[in-house]
Amino acid sequence: MNKRLILVILISGTIILSMGFIMHFIDPMNVYVRKLEISPNELYHEQYELDNSFSGQNYRMSIDIQLFSIPTDNYTAKFLNSSEYNAVINGTIELIDAESCLPNFDNLKDNVFNNLTWFSYSNIIEISSNNNNNNIYHLVINNTNTEIPILGFNYIAISISLYDWSILIISIGAAFIFIALILFYWKEKNWKRSLLIGIFISTELFIFRWFLLADLVRISFRDLFDLTVNTRELISTEFYYDFEYHYLGWMEPFAENGFLNLYSGDLLAHQYGPLFMITLFPFYLIPGLPIWKVGIPIFLYHIGTGILIHLICKNRSISQKTSNKCILFFFLNPFSLFYGSLCWLNTAPFIFFIILGLFFILKPKEKIKVGNYQINKNYLAMISLGIAFLYKQFTIVFVPLFIINIYLKYRNKRDNEYKISKKILLFWKVCSRYGLVFIIIAISLYLPFLISNFSNTINTVFFDPTSFSIDYIKILHPSFPINFDSFFVGLEFPVIIQDIIAYALIYWIPFIVVLLFIYIKYLRETNRILSVLDDEKQKSISAYNLLFWCLLLVINMQIFYPRGSYKYYLLLMTPILTLALGFAQDSKQKNIIPKKKKLWREKNVFILMIILLIIIILISRYAYFLILFAWEIYYIVKKRKQTKTILDYNKKSHQ
Repeated sequence: MNKRLILVILISGTIILSMGFIMHFIDPMNVYVRKLEISPNELYHEQYELDNSFSGQNYRMSIDIQLFSIPTDNYTAKFLNSSEYNAVINGTIELIDAESCLPNFDNLKDNVFNNLTWFSYSNIIEISSNNNNNNIYHLVINNTNTEIPILGFNYIAISISLYDWSILIISIGAAFIFIALILFYWKEKNWKRSLLIGIFISTELFIFRWFLLADLVRISFRDLFDLTVNTRELISTEFYYDFEYHYLGWMEPFAENGFLNLYSGDLLAHQYGPLFMITLFPFYLIPGLPIWKVGIPIFLYHIGTGILIHLICKNRSISQKTSNKCILFFFLNPFSLFYGSLCWLNTAPFIFFIILGLFFILKPKEKIKVGNYQINKNYLAMISLGIAFLYKQFTIVFVPLFIINIYLKYRNKRDNEYKISKKILLFWKVCSRYGLVFIIIAISLYLPFLISNFSNTINTVFFDPTSFSIDYIKILHPSFPINFDSFFVGLEFPVIIQDIIAYALIYWIPFIVVLLFIYIKYLRETNRILSVLDDEKQKSISAYNLLFWCLLLVINMQIFYPRGSYKYYLLLMTPILTLALGFAQDSKQKNIIPKKKKLWREKNVFILMIILLIIIILISRYAYFLILFAWEIYYIVKKRKQTKTILDYNKKSHQ
């Protein structure tokens, strides 16, 4: 490719990108996110005042209001302009007779989901320059019920058409720059080309998400796929606007109430580790940028995970061809595109640190140079898991698997013929040493909250009583997580069967059983591998074995977690699945198994996995558990045969 042409494309892209950002900074955009908590007999009022820059311009107002746990009849909700609001305040008219400035807003109570008290209003109104003298709007809700509070939140985005055009220009400029870089590295066919393609597609989706912030209602994946009457039971992509409703809504209360009130209840539905808010909040404080700035760290963590996949493949000397496939598979699979690049959900940071833990534990060398120091890689792996735990509590299920891996390596180095007493002592030493590292990191940021408000912190972060009740577990609702019992409830199995499964989930019985199964199977299988294979083959197969059981850990956590789960939790599966596929193909190429016995079908496996993930992401949220369960059973049976084939083949090769 002509270098001059590439340079022209690169310079053109830089100019276009700069123009887009200049327009973007000039363009006014207001976003209001509010938590609603209205006590019985309370009159709630929230005022929304536009910037002066909107005066004399056409603008649009994208509004989404959600109310739940409300009395069906004993409340009045109005969205008023200033003149109508002043008439109510002055007593000229009653609130119930006031006319909302939003079409059909007074019919709010007609929007009901699944017979639950969950009401919503979503609309976009266009306001012309001739009619925009009113720069102040008022949301007024009167809760006349004597016992039941009204809870909810609202999201209001106000912008002009220049905002859309600036995003389009930024997207074109970014595309030009990435295309120039991809063309530059095209002939080399190395990891840089694959990585740039993945980051390019992800960045374009990231930029498109800026558009959704202003047009939350106009382009609604949720309404298109999840909540339409005809498709709700067949297709469910679970596109949630947690970023708008929750993450942005937590910023002002966090700023007002301070760090120690993170688990006081002021942040509606906040159940994450403290590091999540600590990561997002500094970006909220960046001046000049629109509100999408809060999503920057989430996106960067997702890109960072893709880079870690490349580094893991490089450290393990996986072939360039397989490594490129892994990079492209991670970035371009539907879960990464949809939940990683587009949705901006809370899973990306903790996934990055779990994969960082795998990066350290899979390193061939025992010591890693950090500055002037040589640090044991296992300590760094446990520190990474500890940081991941401070983002999301699911991390804890990986700790036993990592400790077992470390224990087996230590034991194999010393003497595989240890007596039982020595094996137990060594296991205890490994658990206490590396488990303590994880515990110290994991509880470090929790200590201030545990000291200031112990019960609230424990209930919010670990054991929310309402989330582990039988009534909660049996709820079928588009915005609630689903669990193993949801399938039986949805098909109206006998109540006794539903209750037995629900109580088993509440007491964590299936969850604990499958975890113990995975830990024991991993211990026994890896022990057999280490006892038969030589050092070089051990490294490849034991690494693949760790990834395989990590993958099953994610699938079972999705199915049997008592509180329930959302599809986007499976975003964690994609980097682990990517690495497992890569390591499996590498093992075949290195002749660790006989070539006539394929561990995976090399040419088709990535395509087949893409198709499977598309099915999972589209199929009804009440049915995809069955696919995961069947996939798991197939994997376990197949893995047993694979392990037997590997061991038999290598025993013969030693003879």
